[in-house]
Amino acid sequence: MSEDKPPVMKQEVVPLSGGWYMVRHVSEDMCRHMWQVMDDNQRGEVYALYGDDEQKAMDGMWNECRASDHQAAFFEGTTLVCIMWAAPTPVTGVGTLRVMGCFCNSEYARNRTLAFVKKTPECRDAFELDEPPDVTEIYVFIADGFEQSRKWAVMFGGMERAFDARFNEHRFVCYKRRIGG
Repeated sequence: MSEDKPPVMKQEVVPLSGGWYMVRHVSEDMCRHMWQVMDDNQRGEVYALYGDDEQKAMDGMWNECRASDHQAAFFEGTTLVCIMWAAPTPVTGVGTLRVMGCFCNSEYARNRTLAFVKKTPECRDAFELDEPPDVTEIYVFIADGFEQSRKWAVMFGGMERAFDARFNEHRFVCYKRRIGG
């Protein structure tokens, strides 16, 4: 007689080092709060995708996150520091790529730069652990003019430039990272 074992459930809250933790979902409230603590450069990337109306842009960001098959929020104590999500996304002229969205609490990043630098690789690695097993690369699109974020993707995110892209009249640079690389 075989025993039925209960399914193994993933821990919803994953402790990281130094009082940080990852929550394996992003709520609408988390996403809307992130909108408020992002700087104008980050919001500009969302406007480029969803138009200049703030409510439509904020809704677009939330809908993209909600529709993804993988999402996570990262906290230091009670401070929401970063949200990430990923989903297969058709990219014109390229095919379907595993695209990640990532937005950070700009005030936190400015005021706690050392902590933010130190935690970026750990958060990235924790996020990647929950990617589907068949995913070998993850891509992110960053507005061409958002130089700081582009440098961050390379220096601390472990990404490399893949190709240039356009969406409407806006230029983006696509970066890729080999999962676990």
